[in-house]
Amino acid sequence: MLELRLDGMTYKQIGIRAGVSRQRIQQLLCPPKNIREFVINKFGGRCNRCNIFVGESGHIHHNGNNSETYNDVENLELLCIGCHRRAHAQLKPLLPKDKARKTKMVSFRVEHEVYTKFRKKHPNVSRYLRDAMKREARKR
Repeated sequence: MLELRLDGMTYKQIGIRAGVSRQRIQQLLCPPKNIREFVINKFGGRCNRCNIFVGESGHIHHNGNNSETYNDVENLELLCIGCHRRAHAQLKPLLPKDKARKTKMVSFRVEHEVYTKFRKKHPNVSRYLRDAMKREARKR
């Protein structure tokens, strides 16, 4: 199963092929609980890319595509859901129908970088301000 994942198949595609659910495949391929806890502590519960606190709800991202080091601590990083989605979006080749999606992702990436810089200067930014920034970005 790991080889299929490293070849670029999604958990859902592997699940269909194996005759089990997507969630079960994800459970089988995720790092063991003790390694997950170590990675969370290693990054202090903060996203490794944007430094937002995610705690236990952070996503563990595998950096390499080597089956021997797939769940090694050096190969793992803690990411927020947004950074994790962007990390995987950059790995996928864009199909012709994804041109609009690419434009949207670039726009979102720029907005996220602006928000992240603001968040570093003002760590106690309120949810209201964050939502206001998102609404303003949608108007553009």
